[in-house]
Amino acid sequence: MDVLRPNALKEIYAHASRSYPEECCGFVFADGSVYLGSNIQNELHRKNPQMYPRRAANGYTFSVADTLMMNKAFRSDNPVTVIYHSHPDVGAYFSDEDQDKALYMGEPIYPVSYLVVDVRQGKALGSKLFAWDGTHFALKPFNDLQTELYMNDVSFPEILVRVAKLPASTLKGAGTTLREVIENLCTHHPQLQAHLFHQNNQLKEHFLFTVGEEQVNADEPLPEKARIEVLLATSGGMDIDALSNEEVQRYVRHITLPGVGREGQLNLKKAKVLIIGTGGLGSPISLYLAAAGIGTLGLVDFDVVESSNLQRQIVHGNSTLGMSKVESAKQRLQDLNNHIQINAHETALNADNALDLVGAYDLVIDGTDNFETRYLVNDACVQLGRPLVYGAIYRFDGQISVFNYKGGPCYRCLFPHAPPAELAPNCSAGGVIGVLPGVVGMIQATEAIKLLIGLGESLSGRLMRFDALAMKFSEIRFKRRADCPCCSELRDEQQPAAAVCADTVPAAPKLAKERYIKPRVLKQLLEQQRSADILLDVRDASELEVCKLPGVVHIPLAELDEQLDTLSRDNTHYLICYAGIRAEQAASTLLAAGFANTRVLEGGMKHWVRDVEPDMPLY
Repeated sequence: MDVLRPNALKEIYAHASRSYPEECCGFVFADGSVYLGSNIQNELHRKNPQMYPRRAANGYTFSVADTLMMNKAFRSDNPVTVIYHSHPDVGAYFSDEDQDKALYMGEPIYPVSYLVVDVRQGKALGSKLFAWDGTHFALKPFNDLQTELYMNDVSFPEILVRVAKLPASTLKGAGTTLREVIENLCTHHPQLQAHLFHQNNQLKEHFLFTVGEEQVNADEPLPEKARIEVLLATSGGMDIDALSNEEVQRYVRHITLPGVGREGQLNLKKAKVLIIGTGGLGSPISLYLAAAGIGTLGLVDFDVVESSNLQRQIVHGNSTLGMSKVESAKQRLQDLNNHIQINAHETALNADNALDLVGAYDLVIDGTDNFETRYLVNDACVQLGRPLVYGAIYRFDGQISVFNYKGGPCYRCLFPHAPPAELAPNCSAGGVIGVLPGVVGMIQATEAIKLLIGLGESLSGRLMRFDALAMKFSEIRFKRRADCPCCSELRDEQQPAAAVCADTVPAAPKLAKERYIKPRVLKQLLEQQRSADILLDVRDASELEVCKLPGVVHIPLAELDEQLDTLSRDNTHYLICYAGIRAEQAASTLLAAGFANTRVLEGGMKHWVRDVEPDMPLY
């Protein structure tokens, strides 16, 4: 765009850098001159924190003078053509909120383009221009001051060069992150879009993206003039038709077992196993399968390593705190066995990628911690005919089984539907003894090896239960359901709806909007707390051992009905739980009992830690 001349961009970038960590905003006139706006978000927040909960670090509002100046300019000979604003530490993109603010009744309020500046740690790294295309504000390529600094070489595998008919195997793309570079290349080579991106604009997981021989995440800042290599996750040139002398020596204890031999070990080398989750269960599963010589291991997880994980997630360690779990696990597994291929899929398994991920492997192992993913994995395995080794843990109890094996039952044959949220075990809050996932995960790994070699009797049609406190194993036998919604001949045309684990995903509000209070607003009230304000925590006592707000009254949700008489209807009760779901149930109970002044901490302790006390421990 002609008005975005070097001098104008320098002024905008300087404004963004000076304003950091707060958002800045302003506009550019048709003659290329720049007007620097004033962010009054903090002032509005101080006056009315409930109406304006965000501060200037993550929100922007023009002053009245700025708005009048802009309106006047549109009627002048030198109108505004571009409105700019910065995104501190989150990248340059036009968010849904940005679009909503720019539109009225589906039409742009101002006939302008929008420039979004990417500013990190006080330094403006670049910007993107978004123009109205009739339906939304779309990225419009333009050359800014940073383009030359952030040109990167991107090398593609030869097969993709041929299929996508690229002009060369190495192309140049501009951007400060991997995603920006690949998006930039797709604007110049549109045929790449379908190969590299899902429809939800997530990079496809069967590619590995590396810089300097290290995998790079989609939104991780790149070094200047990086050399990016795109690899097919299944590439590597491993000879899977024979065992080397070194491998024979490594696996000699397997090879000498009756029923295994070289052929059985070679079957393990040829196998591709997908492990969903690299946490408590995924840790022992991945360690033992890597040691056993499974040729290709796929690891799926979207989380990062935290100190609270190390009590049970033994594939990680202090040296990888803050690292993505799949990369942490990959690092440890490669150290354990450098003869195998490890594919790190740093993503949540969802409806968009489940079939692609599951379809690339021979066998799937469930190391998840929520019902939603568990049902999704099961349904994908049934649809693609992949055996599924199941494991689940809760406090001191474990469950293990094998689903969808040689015509056997699937997970929905055992549990057609998840329990309702109020009865479902709380996946985060329930706690688990650290050694339990080791026991369950090792049994899962054992079942996987048996299936791949073809040894023994599997747990298909049997649910093994382990009670760590009683140190007892027991078993329940079950069969395929004739009316199974997933694997029977009567299954629906559409896939069954996934189930959801309590307290792990936000639900639709159950109460009127005014019944919720945001963490920062509650913090301000606590600073001037009145005697009539009661903080009522309805979690289990064990959860309060980890974190709680000062001065809380503790009544577990299950005991609330019996203890209503200990509470006064003249007080205002602020209800607290882990993520808000149990607090909503408690609020419904209080309101029905005539406690009119009842409110719920929105998002529970999860949001309190996120918004108010990030150093507070959380489970």
